[in-house]
Amino acid sequence: FPSHDKLDVRFNTKETKQATLDDFKNKEFQWLIASGMSEGIDLYGDVGEINIICKLHYPYLGDPYVVKRKSKPDGNLWYASCALLHLLQAAGRTTRGPDDYSKTYLLDPGIIRVLESVKRFAGSRATEYIPPYFKEAFII
Repeated sequence: FPSHDKLDVRFNTKETKQATLDDFKNKEFQWLIASGMSEGIDLYGDVGEINIICKLHYPYLGDPYVVKRKSKPDGNLWYASCALLHLLQAAGRTTRGPDDYSKTYLLDPGIIRVLESVKRFAGSRATEYIPPYFKEAFII
């Protein structure tokens, strides 16, 4: 990357998502603050070495489907596991395989509550929702 006095940061919108991502992959700028890029994005190798996730993403409680699904007997487990799955998907954007490496920083302390909820509601099935590699790599 070229040397700059300022951080070379870009953002994306729904309309500019692919073009911004392509520019980032081509190293036209150094830092991408991305929205809506938790799935279908491949930042293998040195393209994505650091991944900072500011906030956990939960299903939208204003959606009638989400409200109905959350009201079912396993609804609280479903809701917490959706947030965890989204986090795992987002973290996976920069670690694409067993030989790839990146660091993911999650700034939302709500992850503790999500993990405790999944453990409480899933009981002995918690490992079905919290992968062993995540527990091994997770540092508070």
